[in-house]
Amino acid sequence: MKMTLRWFGKQDTVTLENIRQIPGVTGVISTLYNKLPGQLWTQEEIKELKETVENNGLCLWGIESVNVHDDIKTGRGNRELYIDNYIKTLENLGKEDIHMVC
Repeated sequence: MKMTLRWFGKQDTVTLENIRQIPGVTGVISTLYNKLPGQLWTQEEIKELKETVENNGLCLWGIESVNVHDDIKTGRGNRELYIDNYIKTLENLGKEDIHMVC
């Protein structure tokens, strides 16, 4: 088991430096807070988040929520586009060696 803490990004009042000082904690669970449901997460954006965490001595062990767009849930509108974006986002996370999405 890996001990992690939720990190709410650069605007979080608890910094990565603070988290690194907690005994036993080796990483964080975070997300791309600027993304709306259905938007594609590029590999570059994921890599930037991961590097931010790693440059502070921690690992990005997982992602809290790649939000599912309502069109997927209801089977309407741009459902196919949002499904494609979701799949590509998961693939991009995998390319950056992130294999857990909560």
